[in-house]
Amino acid sequence: MSGFTIDFTAERRARIEEANTARAREQLRAVAGHAIDHILDGLPGAAEARAICDRAMGEPLPETLTEESILATIMETPDNG
Repeated sequence: MSGFTIDFTAERRARIEEANTARAREQLRAVAGHAIDHILDGLPGAAEARAICDRAMGEPLPETLTEESILATIMETPDNG
């Protein structure tokens, strides 16, 4: 009789643990979605983002990146490995 009780208790605990895990995952997804919304709301427009990148890189970004412009930049670099 006690063997049945132990098995029943273990199964019940496993179901409770699975439910808690599922609930925690759902809450984590909700929190992550909320955080992403706040991050996206705080992003500047395209012009401001370009200016931030320009300042960070020390030189302006080209208006459009093409394969040719990337290759030209690599070839101009003195230490291109």
